[in-house]
Amino acid sequence: MSHQMIDQLHVHLPDGQDIRLGRKPDRPELVKTYLDDADRLAGQLPRPVQREAHMLCYQLLLETICDSCVPVHWRRLCKDHIYRPLLALGRLARSDRQRQAVRRCYREVSVLSNYFL
Repeated sequence: MSHQMIDQLHVHLPDGQDIRLGRKPDRPELVKTYLDDADRLAGQLPRPVQREAHMLCYQLLLETICDSCVPVHWRRLCKDHIYRPLLALGRLARSDRQRQAVRRCYREVSVLSNYFL
């Protein structure tokens, strides 16, 4: 995987830390904008890097959902949007192993969101 390309995503998606830390909880449109930008940028990358980019988005949202220091309404917003990177990962999955990894992510969201929300 090209870590340079993933680093570029972090540069071009600066709202990631605001989302992760719930810094702007009165701006819910940031989550949609962040995911729209991630989709657009990932679409320009090779397939393996696309998977990694969507996994980073998934992990950012999941970490936010599980962080009790972040306002609960923000964590719920992240839960409402976590399907987007998961759907992208599902579309990119080509092997049984990749499809199984996506199913594990869905289970992980289900279990953790019920625990933390």
